[in-house]
Amino acid sequence: SAAAFLALSTHCVYAPLNIRLTEPELAFEFEDLPARAVVVQAFTLEAGAERPVDSSGVLEVAKHMDIPILLLTPDREECGIFSLAWHGETPRRLDAKPRTSARRGDLAVVLHTSGTTKKPKIVPLTHENIAVGSQCIASTLQLKAGSDLGINIMPLFHIHGLSINVLASMLSGVPVLATPGFQVDSFFGWLDERKPTWYSAVPTMHQQILETALDHERAQGRPPEHRLQLIRNCSAALLPHVAEGMERAFRCVVMPTYAMTESMPIASNPRTPDRGPR
Repeated sequence: SAAAFLALSTHCVYAPLNIRLTEPELAFEFEDLPARAVVVQAFTLEAGAERPVDSSGVLEVAKHMDIPILLLTPDREECGIFSLAWHGETPRRLDAKPRTSARRGDLAVVLHTSGTTKKPKIVPLTHENIAVGSQCIASTLQLKAGSDLGINIMPLFHIHGLSINVLASMLSGVPVLATPGFQVDSFFGWLDERKPTWYSAVPTMHQQILETALDHERAQGRPPEHRLQLIRNCSAALLPHVAEGMERAFRCVVMPTYAMTESMPIASNPRTPDRGPR
């Protein structure tokens, strides 16, 4: 998903969706955007293949709405390389031609946000929007190329995962470990095995991580093995007692921030540990 975001948004307007949406929700998304083509990862369609996600609903809705479907096949040897092919026997022609390159004012990403209204609102972000916003985020993170490693546990149909964990890392020259998704037990395995130095997530994830870390310390008499130096929060408010608990459990900086899909970053605590009272 991270590689597809970086590649496809250069040549077309990219609208990442949650594959677990219901068929009526998918139909609304396809019509409201409106979608000119749908990209689905090919291995989820192979007979007998292990399916981490079920794409059958996406395919059914796209076929019913006569939207062309492209299959994305990841390279099995090199991470980040993929190919695209039409789904079905007959190749389709698209109404619009892909861009050869992107300019600052071109639309890069279109997202739906619920906001305060009943109907989801479309939020269009240009390449300049996401580049400047991600650069601002990178300046607060103060990551160091060559020594830092990020881990993404956020879904990549959300601006948080795209702008912070992918783009801010890339702009800092820092690699990011792209995980299949958040599972708290797997997360601690990655901390021990891959040794990431920072991550950014939402309060519900932080809460689960803190509870598991405390359970581990009670059972083992010591905190979990890790090299985390920075834990960042965004997308919703992190309760002070959770932030303080994480600082004690992981002995690293916890950085609360505030942002909106429409405006990208708005405010952030400094990274320095001597910032004073919370």
